[in-house]
Amino acid sequence: ILLVACLGSYCEQRASTLFRQAIDAQRLLCLAFVKSFVYLGKLSK
Repeated sequence: ILLVACLGSYCEQRASTLFRQAIDAQRLLCLAFVKSFVYLGKLSK
């Protein structure tokens, strides 16, 4: 029973870590998109 609880918490930690990484990746993508958009805007002026 203890092993299952340990596995459960480990899986939860892994999932939350992956979730956080996914959010960070999305934020980075969004930032890159905005930066490139601003850069293109400066070029077109």
